Amino acid sequence: MIDMVSFYNKRLLLKVLKKSNPRTFVTIYHSPEAKEVILVKSTRRKDVAFSFELNMIANATLEDMVSEGDFIIYAGEIVHPMYDYLLECIKVAKHIQKWEVAQ
Repeated sequence: MIDMVSFYNKRLLLKVLKKSNPRTFVTIYHSPEAKEVILVKSTRRKDVAFSFELNMIANATLEDMVSEGDFIIYAGEIVHPMYDYLLECIKVAKHIQKWEVAQ
């Protein structure tokens, strides 16, 4: 059963990916020891990071097709061809965590 914090973080992450303004940049990173994917939304004043776990096949696909530090969204525009696949993966992701870093 999904807990409410993880559900709320999933909704925030989907909002970040679907409704971005021209001052938003989203990059992707992989955490090899924890098998997590980390998405970082960067704006002028703060960075918001989301980490989540995927199943083994989706995680391996993303590691093969997306390089470390690639932009998914650059200046509000979708620039990576794996964007749609990433959205589908997030819908079934588990243990979504969020934290903020002030610049």
